[in-house]
Amino acid sequence: MTTTPIEAALLEARVLVCTGTGAVGTPTVAAGLAILFAQNKARVLLIDADLRRPSVHQLLNVPQSPGLSGVLSAEGPVNL
Repeated sequence: MTTTPIEAALLEARVLVCTGTGAVGTPTVAAGLAILFAQNKARVLLIDADLRRPSVHQLLNVPQSPGLSGVLSAEGPVNL
C-alpha cells in the first residue's frame, strides 16, 4: 500500500506558519493547512497569536473567546 506525501507528513508533522510583517493571507494559509490535516485525521492545534488583530476565529466561524492572552493569564484550569 502506497502512502501519499500528505499521509506521510501527517505521521509526525509540526507546522508553523508565521510572518513578521503582518502579511495578508497568513491566517488563511494557516487555517487551510489546519483543515487539510484535520480532514486527514491528524490532531490539530491552531493558535492565532496575533494579539492585535486576531482573525482565524472569523475564518473558522468559531467564538473568539477564550483568547490566547486569556488562556495564558488564567490562574485556574481553562475549559476549551
